[in-house]
Amino acid sequence: MLIQPAKDPVTGKEIGVDPKTGQTYPAVKVGTFSPADGGTPNQGMVVYTNGAAIMHKPGVLLAPRLGLSWDVFGDGRTAVRSGFGAYYDRFPDDQIAQLAAQPPIVNTPVANYTTISNLLSTPLSLSPNNVYGFDHNWRPEVVYNWSLGIQHNIGFGTLVDIAYIGDVMRHGMQIQDLNATQYGTNFLPSSFENGYLLPPNFLRKYVGFGSIQWMAFNSNSSYHALQTRVNKRVSRVLTFSMAYTWSKVLDVADTPTTAVNPDLNVRLRNYGPAGFDSRNNMTLSYVYSLPSPMGRMRSQVFQQALDGWQAEVSHRDIGIALYGDARVERDWMHPGDNLRDQVRRAIRYGRDLMADGYKRFLN
Repeated sequence: MLIQPAKDPVTGKEIGVDPKTGQTYPAVKVGTFSPADGGTPNQGMVVYTNGAAIMHKPGVLLAPRLGLSWDVFGDGRTAVRSGFGAYYDRFPDDQIAQLAAQPPIVNTPVANYTTISNLLSTPLSLSPNNVYGFDHNWRPEVVYNWSLGIQHNIGFGTLVDIAYIGDVMRHGMQIQDLNATQYGTNFLPSSFENGYLLPPNFLRKYVGFGSIQWMAFNSNSSYHALQTRVNKRVSRVLTFSMAYTWSKVLDVADTPTTAVNPDLNVRLRNYGPAGFDSRNNMTLSYVYSLPSPMGRMRSQVFQQALDGWQAEVSHRDIGIALYGDARVERDWMHPGDNLRDQVRRAIRYGRDLMADGYKRFLN
């Protein structure tokens, strides 16, 4: 039971009234739970014991892959390639973690019109909370992907690639408010009390809660694209590429946390071009292979450090490659930090060589 809005007969200002006792409260208390009612927060909320499963796991899932390639004329210049695959994924873990930060585990009582010195003796009030719920029957998100393309070497070091790429996603996560107010609710006579429009929490289907964010595995999407690429090998160390893609992405929800319409048919209301849909995309790029300075270097330390850094290997693994397991195990965490400094200097010197240090090195 919630504190109702009313009008003070003396001042004409809005106040709150407990519908059970008739006690009046400041207007700021309107919509909070009645203290005389014994409280109805958290009705229907369930706390699971440690180790209890809150979702039903799926059984064994098949994820087939199929790839085909065909040398059309048998001369290695024209190839047709096709493939199909099914790819399963899970939803973000933080969607489960937020269940532990809601009532009845976490409540946020509010104190109004008080001071620091009187805070501990001030009556607290609770309001309906926004809560989250999960579909217990988990269906993992799956993407079905397929492609068909042709590659042809037209000569002069030039390769042309044209392909159709398509995929569809099924059982993606979406959020729908099960306790939203319906369209037109604010215009109904029943939505007014004592001349005041009732706050939304009075007009919801499940009074005692704010929004009920229901996370279900009903979302879907599709992607279709025509992809073209031209690679031109200018020399042994230099290659230019140009790529153009025309594509179309349709979906119900862009992300697992995207809310869909609570009242209308989701397929009709929300399915359409994605927020990140980009119909035309063109890129130009080149690759230049740097010459190896090893012929002029007396030591392989800097080249090995540079190779590891380019491959995104950790500094510790680079140290093992340079100095061996035994020394890294013995000296890596030494307070003097000497070994780690040596690795960092080697990587820094290698990066300098990549920038413009080769000129200085060769000169």
